[in-house]
Amino acid sequence: MRRGHFILSFFILISLPSLYGNEALPGRPAGVSGNLPEVKEFPLWIIHALLVLFLLLIVLILYFRIHRKRLELEKQALARKAEELETELEIMSRQLENTSEKLIHSEEQSLVSRLVTGIAHEVNTPMGVVLTSLTYNKELLSDIEKLYAVNDLGAVDFDKFLKSSGESLDICLMNVHRAIELIRNFKNISAEQIRDDMCVVNLKDHTENLILALYPELKKTRIKVHTNLADRIVQTYPGALNHIIVNLILNSLNHGFDPGEEGDIYISFLKKGGDCRILYSDNGKGILRENIHKIFDPFYTTGREKGNTGLGLSILKNVLTEKLNGRVQARTEPGRYTCFDITFPVHRIS
Repeated sequence: MRRGHFILSFFILISLPSLYGNEALPGRPAGVSGNLPEVKEFPLWIIHALLVLFLLLIVLILYFRIHRKRLELEKQALARKAEELETELEIMSRQLENTSEKLIHSEEQSLVSRLVTGIAHEVNTPMGVVLTSLTYNKELLSDIEKLYAVNDLGAVDFDKFLKSSGESLDICLMNVHRAIELIRNFKNISAEQIRDDMCVVNLKDHTENLILALYPELKKTRIKVHTNLADRIVQTYPGALNHIIVNLILNSLNHGFDPGEEGDIYISFLKKGGDCRILYSDNGKGILRENIHKIFDPFYTTGREKGNTGLGLSILKNVLTEKLNGRVQARTEPGRYTCFDITFPVHRIS
């Protein structure tokens, strides 16, 4: 309808010069007599100017309509692109989350495998002693049997057999207990890694068992672990507690000291209202101040050439915040110490 009005107006403007021909334009109309007022001539350039302005107006209206339509199309295209990007971002976020979970699980498995290797090696030592002692005991028994068979077994020989056999069996018994203790500790740790439920834990016994399980790693170094642990009974998640303590100790062994360097690790538990507070520190090389805020970032490590993934402290913080609803603060003095102050609520403490 509007387009029809524009076309009609256009033709009216074009026809104006023909409506007022050269004869009709002078002051007096043709064929009319009398004293009529003289009509001034209507300039033709004004008609042309109006026509040009009208055409410009039409062009501007068409331009703005086309421009508005193009903007609407671009807006729709941008909306579709935004939806596509949002979908891709959601997919990438899920993939990143799955990858992160796999990496964390892989790091957990690596930690367990590391403990398995150390425990297997450590159990092999007492079991080797047991085998040697039993072999020696069997030889003693064989010698006694030979003497008895020829009726040449004297009291001195029998007393010697009893003494040597008793000492050998004592050595066997001590090493069997040692192996059983190592296996039981590792069994508890591995079971707690799998379990996801809350239970009552004696912090002193639990931490000492963890340190014992890490003995194969500690004995390769000159690092000593000192504990200040009272018999505190808490209700918490032991698997999460394992993550925290084991990762802190391994972090000190891997990054806090140079190979062969002597050093000390200190672990203490404090009661802070309804919270449990762990103070962990080592007197190693410390952390550069400009890097202290990066240590909990995933994949940040200064020992990648040693095969470290940079996930240890990141997993520690995730487990602490998500599982234990706790928090951690790190302090350091380069060349002197690194300290981790960990606090988390417990449901029961005594």
